[in-house]
Order: sequence, then structure tokens, then C-alpha cells
Amino acid sequence: VPIMFDAPPLRTHQSASPEASSAGDDVWVPEPGWREDVSLAFGIDLRTLAVFRVGLALLLLGDLALRAIDIGAFYTDAGTLPRTSRIELIEPGDQTGRSWWWSLHMLSGEGWVQGGLFAVAGVAAAALLVGYRTWLASVVSWVLLTSLQYRNPMVLQGGDVLLRQMVLWSMFLPLGAYWSVDRLSHPARRLPRRVLSIATVALLLQVAGLYIWSAILKNQPQWHAEYSAVYYALNIDQLTTPLGRALLEYPELCRNLTMATYYFELLGPVLVFLPFLRGWWRFAVVIAFWGMHTGMGLCLHLGPFPWYCAVAWLAFVPGCVWDAVARMASGRDATDRSPLPHAAGGPIGDLIEQFRSRCGDERPWLKLSRPAQALAARLLLIAMAWNAREVTPPESVWWRLMPVQANCLGRISGVEQRWDMFAPPLTEDGWYCMIGKLRNGDVVNLWRPGTPLPMSKPADVAGLYPRERWRKYLMNLCSAENHPFRADFLHWLARRWNERYAGGHPGRVVRRVELWFHLERTPPPGEPFAPVEPLLLADWNYFDAPTDPRDPEVDSEAAGPRLARDSR
Repeated sequence: VPIMFDAPPLRTHQSASPEASSAGDDVWVPEPGWREDVSLAFGIDLRTLAVFRVGLALLLLGDLALRAIDIGAFYTDAGTLPRTSRIELIEPGDQTGRSWWWSLHMLSGEGWVQGGLFAVAGVAAAALLVGYRTWLASVVSWVLLTSLQYRNPMVLQGGDVLLRQMVLWSMFLPLGAYWSVDRLSHPARRLPRRVLSIATVALLLQVAGLYIWSAILKNQPQWHAEYSAVYYALNIDQLTTPLGRALLEYPELCRNLTMATYYFELLGPVLVFLPFLRGWWRFAVVIAFWGMHTGMGLCLHLGPFPWYCAVAWLAFVPGCVWDAVARMASGRDATDRSPLPHAAGGPIGDLIEQFRSRCGDERPWLKLSRPAQALAARLLLIAMAWNAREVTPPESVWWRLMPVQANCLGRISGVEQRWDMFAPPLTEDGWYCMIGKLRNGDVVNLWRPGTPLPMSKPADVAGLYPRERWRKYLMNLCSAENHPFRADFLHWLARRWNERYAGGHPGRVVRRVELWFHLERTPPPGEPFAPVEPLLLADWNYFDAPTDPRDPEVDSEAAGPRLARDSR
């Protein structure tokens, strides 16, 4: 793909495209034909990149704020996954390259060190928000975001993968070219309206590929034959909202929603690249995807995933939208490409001039170096091969082109991804009961102290999870393949109770922890539900003598957490 950043104009002319600039505006405009089609399909308006930058920075700041609430539980040695456990459970005997998950957050298990890394990431995200040293801010944000995600993969969801990919490709994009501090320091520099590069192609294909690969992985009868996938999804009480539960009363509507979701995910992303759907037609597709994710977010507790997707689709917003916004907002010429609205002198103008003089010489660069182009191209090839391999059987050519031994490339770079959301739909659900037996004989609720144990099904199962990270963590913990991670969770429950609720009384210290999961299987549509099945996932006995709950001695009858029965 040719690099069209800051390139000498091939021809300057009045274009008939919806995003054309006015006559006499010296910007690069491709000649009509295939060149213009490629530019309109895979190029991105610089104003769109500026808005995308702001959205991306807000996502990073929001992600840090939400994670910081549980920084001790998820990212310190006193939490649910100490560094020693992460090394022991993830790296030894690994055949899929997970040992290549690098993390600066593994340097220390102290809370103050994790807090410092969070603070640095927050400063980088804030710099990205205003467009100050934009490239450096994007690099620091990607390093610390990838490091944070690899520190505890048990709390990750599909939205985290998408966010990591967006920050990755942002390092190769001129996000600071418009409406930024970097641009403010060079107000006289003339910029093109739209850029086309390996990075713009990669970002747009990344967003579109999320849905196409996901639709391919949904090649199951529940999605395109029985059309029961939405029915199964809305029966996941750990995720469903009141509106989602209400939709279950309309089976035919659930069937139609399944059909619409499947085919829109498969065909919708293709529409934005068609040559006859440009300008406002392309924006209509973007609005349709925003609407789909809004609907999903109203019916299911998906955490920040709908917001991540909304920002990702900002990359497809055509320039005609910003032209219309500029005309409606202030009546300014839509082709005015100044960095900020014109100041009419006075105190505001003086303030801008003083700020501009202190901005340094950080240029909002447009042209990628050849090594950067080559790196972006290689990362794009790895991402495409990884996705193609994930949707094909092991005997396919993609498994030979991208063998498991090559997973290190995706792990190190962070381009690893798999879009198997609700593919296949979950048919097993339930709720946890975390029992603590104290030394004085009392039985308490370790998860929600002071409330009764949920021995029967709660009215709002989803409400048992305080935040999305806990929901994802506990849903992952229930999986049989993750049973080795349960020991540290039991210790965390006991330690938290002893520190916060024992009150220093030896009789109020935890003697035994039991982790129960009440399994509820979703039957096919129209069939009755089977009785709930209580499963003892793990338990741990502590000596009656006072001990450190993080490193307890155990009774001979319970040598560590026991997996009584796999729940899934």
C-alpha cells in the first residue's frame, strides 16, 4: 500500500467526491478511478483521527480508573494472583507461547509500585487526550496497557483485546495532526485532508475483522439454523439485565435478533469498503453498528465492551460529517484546516500565543519512516494469519503458516486475538456461594459479609458481581481448565475476612473456606429447566492454631483446594 503521508501532490484539482476540498486548496487529492477508491476505502480523515484519539484516551483513563478500584485484589502479591502463582500456573510446560507474556507489572507485588505504574499510564493517557507529544504518549500507553493486561489474564474480556489493538495501531497513525497541542505548535503548516498508509489499512481491517472472524466462529446451528443463540445468551443470569430478561418473553423476537446479529456481523463490515457506499452512506453503517452495540449493552452486562466498539467505529467516520458539524457549529468554512478556532486577539489570543511558544518543537508528523512501515506491515500480516488460523481446522494451511511455535510473535507484539464471543453460546450458568467457617463455629458469607448465603437462586444473579472485572474473573474461575487458580482466590477470601471483619478476635478467624457453584443448565427452547446442581469447586482447611492465611498449614483430610467436580 503506498504511503501518502505528506507526499508531493500527484495532482491538485477540484474533486467531485463527498469529502473533496474547495477549489484552490492545495491538498493531495487522488485522481478519479481506483486510486481514489482505495483512498476513500482505506484512508482516514485527519479530523476523524483526532476524534478517535480523544475517544481512545478516554477509554484508557476509564479503564485505569475502574481497574484501580481493585488494584490490590488483581495486581499485587496480596491479591488473587500473586506473581509466584502467575509464574507457576502460566509459564511451566507451556506449549502455546504464553510464557512470552511480558509484564512490567511483574517487577513488584507491592501496591505502591502498581499504583505508580497506574499513575504513569494515566499521565500518558492524559497527554494522548490533549495531543501533547502524541506519538510518545501512544507508545507509553501501549506498553503499560499490554503490561497490565498480561499481568492478570484472568480478568480480561474481548473488549480488552480490542483496546490493545487500537492502541497498537495508533502508534503508527498521525493522531496529533489535528486539534492537538502538537498541532498548535505548528499552526501554519498545511496538512492533507486524508491519509492512507499501512496503519490506516490495519486499523480499519482490525475493526471490520472483529465482526467477520466472530461470525465465522459462530458457524453453529444456534446461530444460522435454529436461531436460538440470543435465547441462550439472555438465559445467562450472570450477564442478563432486566430488559434482557423481558425479551425472553418474546421467542420469535429472539429468533429474529439472532438472525439479524449473525448476518449483520458477517456482511455489515463489508459495506464500509464498497466503492458505491461513501460519505453519508458509510456513516449510516457506522450508526447501525453503534445502535447494535447499544442494544447489546442494554440487554447484557458487557462491561466496557460496547464503548470500546463505539470508539473503534469512529475510525470509519467520513470527512463529510466533520464538514457538516463545522458548518452547523460556527458557520466556518468546512475546508478550514487550522488547528483551533480562530481567536480574535485579546486575552484569549495572548494565552494561545504564550502556550504555543512553550510547546517546544514537537511536529505533528505525518510521514512514517521505512522501518516503521515495515514493522506495521509485518504486524498486520501476523494479525491476519493469527485470525485465519483461529477459524480453520488444525490441518489447514494457516496452521502451517502460523504454527503454535510462532505464537511468540503474537504474544510479544500483543496482536494475538480471538473473537469467539458467544461462539458457541453458553448453555451453563449459575451463581457462587462462598462459605467461611470460623473457629468459633459461625458460618459466614465471605463474598458479601453481613448478608445471608445465597443457597437459593438470587433475584438478581448479575448483581452479585460488583464490577465487570470480578464478573469476568469468577466466570473464568468456574471453568475446569482454570481450577489451579482457585487456591489463591480462597486464600484471598480468608485473608480479606481476617483483616477486615475478624476484629482481632481469634474466634472470628477463618478455619475453613468452601467455594460452591450452583450450576444451572439452559435447555433448548421450549424444554423445562433441570434442577440446579450444587458443585463444590474447592475447599481449604486451616489449622485451628493462628496461622498466616496466605501460607497455611492444612489438615491431612484437605491438602489444599480440592476440585470436587468440573462445572463446565
